[in-house]
Amino acid sequence: MKKLFLVSILTLTLGASGVFAEDSESVISGFNVAHVSSEDVDPAKRPFTITSIQQSGENLILWISALNIGEVSRLLNAGRLETQSTLGEEVSSPPLSLWKQVTCIDDSGATWTTNLRFSAAANCSVKATRHYLSTPVVVSNERNFGIGLAPEYLWLIEKM
Repeated sequence: MKKLFLVSILTLTLGASGVFAEDSESVISGFNVAHVSSEDVDPAKRPFTITSIQQSGENLILWISALNIGEVSRLLNAGRLETQSTLGEEVSSPPLSLWKQVTCIDDSGATWTTNLRFSAAANCSVKATRHYLSTPVVVSNERNFGIGLAPEYLWLIEKM
């Protein structure tokens, strides 16, 4: 029921005119995640997939996998990735930012991890990089969160 309400709100607010079909629904880190696409697009061409979710204090962290992380950054900077958080009938559009977690290594083989905005350069020898989206939302049994790339894709997140 909550998911249908969120799909309706996102569809109306984001101006999506197509018919949506649920591509997949899964449980990720204690959250229900639905990937929804317009009927006229290929769900396999989604710009990113949510691989893990973490509630870190007042911030929701969405770990993502993308074939082209630069495209995700471009969509975000162009304002094409829109957000909505619903609490009852209250609807808000919290900001969304792209980050990277960089694992660095020094000459002795010691490693450490740092979090940087996507566009920032790491001042170290990079061993590994992971990307995530962050938004100041606490998802609960009452509050849901969604990201829309109108009119093609929706990502809907609710607490189990």
